[in-house]
Amino acid sequence: MLGYVVPGLQFLGILLGFLNLVDLPISLVTFALAWQHGVLAGIWLVVVGTLWWYLLCCAAEFVFNRFIRRTDGG
Repeated sequence: MLGYVVPGLQFLGILLGFLNLVDLPISLVTFALAWQHGVLAGIWLVVVGTLWWYLLCCAAEFVFNRFIRRTDGG
């Protein structure tokens, strides 16, 4: 909607579409909330999406550290 108000920021709407695809497990709730509660959907996407990516990064770090430890022989 921001692209309709300020046409120079239309790219942000396209970017949000890609973000919703990348955050798919979190975006399902966002899609459900967006029809009736747009602000709550935005807050959900920012807060829970950030936590989602934090958990993904922690899991990737754990796997990476286990892989490094296994290849070092220790």
